[in-house]
Amino acid sequence: LEYLYDATEERSSDDLFHLILMPSTFKKDHMSIENTAASCTAILGIPTDKAQDLSLYAKHQGFSCLGTWTHEECVAKGKELLSKDLDCRIIPFNGASDAEEESEVESNNVVVMDVLTQKALFESAYMLSLDA
Repeated sequence: LEYLYDATEERSSDDLFHLILMPSTFKKDHMSIENTAASCTAILGIPTDKAQDLSLYAKHQGFSCLGTWTHEECVAKGKELLSKDLDCRIIPFNGASDAEEESEVESNNVVVMDVLTQKALFESAYMLSLDA
């Protein structure tokens, strides 16, 4: 589930991680945009229209950042998504980007990013899709 993580790096329980939806989710015959969005809404608590947009983006553009939480929360949410047959990865938060300023913080502490912010946050969808 974790990717781009340096095991030698010290981390705090408050460190943030991104939960990424992978395009390989849609290689499965039974996985549709609607099915994926419904799972994201149920598990992550994001609005249906945003879940739909994020699912569509992942399918056609290579990946989608579903949100940002602490490591423990990301692992728990990621495992739930995996149980619904969604392929996802957890990657360390990229604090070097301007994503914090352009992100919308929802009432349940979910950071929802627009598509341009997601694109700027991750330089290579190819790297993320390895092992998918």
